Amino acid sequence: MLIPAISRVIRPCAPYLDEALSRVAGQERIYEEIDFGRVIGVSNCVATHAGDDIVYAQRRNRLGWTRFVKNRQPEPCSSVVVVLAREPDGCYILRTAFLGRKTPAEPWDLDARTADSLSFWSAHALVWGLSEIVPGTETRVCPWQPEAVPGAPGGWYHRCMLALHRWSAAVLGRVRRAEERRLG
Repeated sequence: MLIPAISRVIRPCAPYLDEALSRVAGQERIYEEIDFGRVIGVSNCVATHAGDDIVYAQRRNRLGWTRFVKNRQPEPCSSVVVVLAREPDGCYILRTAFLGRKTPAEPWDLDARTADSLSFWSAHALVWGLSEIVPGTETRVCPWQPEAVPGAPGGWYHRCMLALHRWSAAVLGRVRRAEERRLG
């Protein structure tokens, strides 16, 4: 059973979700690509080539920078990818679904990245203009270069951890102030 509290679904794959979900096994976490054997739409993730106009930017609700290509268009695809998480009651929450192929996590995702993440995302990108971008985050500098390693000042990991630290400090400060007001 699918819980209707869907965190994010790319609308073009919605008509295919029932069939796609009927094809996947009942595991704790499901990350599956379901091929329909016919073109069902377009994929936003494309292979890149020398001469492509590459930029990096932070997508909304992401901690790291994504590789984008500005001079390409989405390509026809026949697959839907679904990511589901099983709840304690046996129901599933759809974490995401999109038209396209199964890919490694982006290199900035410390919890999910694999040995293939860097090589894959160095040769692929999302098509620019189709994702909501955090204003002011666009750059042509690759955040995954050797100097941008975890802990290196100015690297992507360092920037993410600083942002997380600032956010948590702000939240804790608000909680403390509210508790002080309550206790008076």
